[in-house]
Amino acid sequence: MDHWDWLLTFEKVQISLPRQQLTHFLYIGDSVASHLPLCPNLVYLRFEFNENKPDPDPWSQLPNAPCLESLEGLCISFPNAFHHPIEFFEKYEVPNLKSLRLETGYLSHDPEIWSYLRANMSRCTHLTRLSLRCDHMNPHGIRGLFGCASNIHILDVELLNFFDLQDNDADWNVFFQTLEWIDHDPEHRFLPQLHTLILRPTGMIHEDDTCTPKPITTNPCFLAMILSRMARPLDQRIRKIVAYPFEPLDRQLIQEYIDDGLVYEEYPASRKSGPLGAWIDDDPALYDWHELHAS
Repeated sequence: MDHWDWLLTFEKVQISLPRQQLTHFLYIGDSVASHLPLCPNLVYLRFEFNENKPDPDPWSQLPNAPCLESLEGLCISFPNAFHHPIEFFEKYEVPNLKSLRLETGYLSHDPEIWSYLRANMSRCTHLTRLSLRCDHMNPHGIRGLFGCASNIHILDVELLNFFDLQDNDADWNVFFQTLEWIDHDPEHRFLPQLHTLILRPTGMIHEDDTCTPKPITTNPCFLAMILSRMARPLDQRIRKIVAYPFEPLDRQLIQEYIDDGLVYEEYPASRKSGPLGAWIDDDPALYDWHELHAS
């Protein structure tokens, strides 16, 4: 079910939905909490907070500790203000959550929020996939997020506007440096169970539909991260990298790791954007739904 609030604004429109049968729910608006108690069988939920009209307490309508036992995939899209989206984990029990996706303009740093999120995400023992889509990231912010997700096996990242005239690799450098594994440095021991890294389109799309970022495979920070992860014991190494570049990448500098067992896959990036592709990608049950992919 996708975005129904606009229908509810018409007084003469009455809609009766079998909400208890809904399995996928994509919602925009601060009143998402009022609908969730009526949808106990959700498998995938995406909700987006409105930056223009924030609700001071969007979860006030919820009963204490309701449980979405069937929920396996969750996507939270939010502006730079972080508090309301993360409070979802305090208000709801999601014992079978497997995939979490966060979408924001700027991944900021707030130690209180990361401490709060770490405590609540520790209850999600099946959470193994983390996806992040943002314009820019704070170095402390990405460390805070990774510190909350020690069980993650698959990390899927899309940086939208890292292109900068002075340093067009700035955010990717921060990201790769954070992922670099250094045994004696606790600031470089994040995501110890990571085995698959997915890198979404790199660079800003300009008005003339061109994109001019540097290839990731020549980025020294990327190469240092791969070296550190491949140097770990065999059962703890990174196993797979999936890249979605706008132009084919040069594999020469990572060929030695491929020869050593690293699986590298590359697919052409789409220049389309929006939430639809994200939730299709995050739900394996939809991979064979051809009509949906064609929409």
